Amino acid sequence: MSKCTIKIKLLQNSFENRFCDFAKEVDCIFAFINPFSVSEQKIMKTPSDIQMGLLDFKTNLILQTKFDALSSIPGTYNGIDFWPSLPCENFPELRKFAQSYLYVVLKRRTHTISIFVHEID
Repeated sequence: MSKCTIKIKLLQNSFENRFCDFAKEVDCIFAFINPFSVSEQKIMKTPSDIQMGLLDFKTNLILQTKFDALSSIPGTYNGIDFWPSLPCENFPELRKFAQSYLYVVLKRRTHTISIFVHEID
């Protein structure tokens, strides 16, 4: 095999591994984006430490109203404002879960803004 063929195969394997990891996280990602739209079946595919929290969470009308109000703001992702307002004493595991995804979202946003600022300079 040529060096080029080997590199392409390595790249292909790496690509498949990344998307395999993504497929494992898809139910958690949906729960993070809109916890009220996740079915009970999908909740059961999330990590066991957040399953009960998500089920309790979905029945909380006050939180759902707050989430819906934030999602009505055009051009914004309401999770950045919503998840930090979640009561820690009632949903400690969900807060930890959301913090891990918020870190990824905010890190990516900061990186994108940084790139944008450097392109302007």
